[in-house]
Amino acid sequence: MLKKILIIVLGVLTVISGIILIANPGMALPMMGAMLAIGMFMFSLTAILTWSSRRDAGEADGFSLFMAILGFIFSLFFLCNIWAQLISAEVLFYMELIFMIVEGVILIVRAFQVRKLKDSRDPIEQEIGSTWGWILAAGILMIIAGIFALCHPLGALVVNGIYMGIEIVVAGIAAIILGFKMKA
Repeated sequence: MLKKILIIVLGVLTVISGIILIANPGMALPMMGAMLAIGMFMFSLTAILTWSSRRDAGEADGFSLFMAILGFIFSLFFLCNIWAQLISAEVLFYMELIFMIVEGVILIVRAFQVRKLKDSRDPIEQEIGSTWGWILAAGILMIIAGIFALCHPLGALVVNGIYMGIEIVVAGIAAIILGFKMKA
């Protein structure tokens, strides 16, 4: 019963934080840095705590422990240094924008590969091949959006913040639904 209540409360808090982010999308950049720092902390801590059992299973060595400890130290630095969080978030943000353009190019290439399936004898492949135009359009739109976002990063940051807020609200609603579906 306690687990069910905690999941519902967590879901409600997640929805509230998503709504706050939608209302203040400029918070997305600092949140990205903080989330990166927290994720790095949790990953390295887990790697340190499970190292012994992973070593016994032959999946880890001294170097992996060294890297986990180094990651832990860096994560503490990021957690305690807001400037490091902001800089890493900004780098990630621009990497995301460049990735949009690269993904658009990949989608365009993929569209022409899928187009070849239209001539297949298999009806399922023909159906897939008939979608090539949508894939091409998505690729072109991704490239345009990526270039636009690189030219107008503040606008892209606002859109990214709203997008993140919507994703967080959806995750919170999913947690609430999960909590109510759980047996007591």
